[in-house]
Amino acid sequence: MASAKLLPLFPLEIVLFPSTTLSLHIFESRYRQMIGATLENRSKFGVILGRGSEIADAGCTARIKQVIRRHDDGRFDIEIIGQRRFLPRVLDESLPYLQADVEYFADEDRNTADPPDFSPVLALAHQVATQIGIAIPKIGPNSQYPSFLIA
Repeated sequence: MASAKLLPLFPLEIVLFPSTTLSLHIFESRYRQMIGATLENRSKFGVILGRGSEIADAGCTARIKQVIRRHDDGRFDIEIIGQRRFLPRVLDESLPYLQADVEYFADEDRNTADPPDFSPVLALAHQVATQIGIAIPKIGPNSQYPSFLIA
């Protein structure tokens, strides 16, 4: 399989959604190599839920929004933003990090004549977030995927 077609994968015990951001500290040498190549090629990589040797059936591509810090020992602190969801079809383990031939899929279009009222869910999410001391991004009635932002 040609590596130009493959998407590098970063299995994490967290889910990344389109349009959401995530800060990462990259310390393992294989992922330092992957992020270095991503920065050099101005390319993307995939974040996919991983537990042990298992990965989820779907993931989300990520673009590096900013390099917060490059450590002298090769570690990175970066902020990423989710872009597009994918299904890994064929896995490739020829490099130190996992890659996959992926199939992209679109989420349902929210532009309907009768958009759903998500204000009760949003109010509950803010209440829970306040109780556990986290912030929820501003979500307005025209937010593209409010469920991703709440999650």
